[in-house]
Amino acid sequence: MVTDIAERLNLQMSADREQQKKELRQCKQRVSEIENLYAKLYEDLTASRKN
Repeated sequence: MVTDIAERLNLQMSADREQQKKELRQCKQRVSEIENLYAKLYEDLTASRKN
């Protein structure tokens, strides 16, 4: 009985960990997208000031 509970908890923790890893990957991807947007905005701004 105790081993069953421990096994279920372990499975739940593994599932939670995988969900957190997925969310972390998505957040890192979004941060990268935002950084690219800022770089593009900066490039556009500096290009418009040269003209």
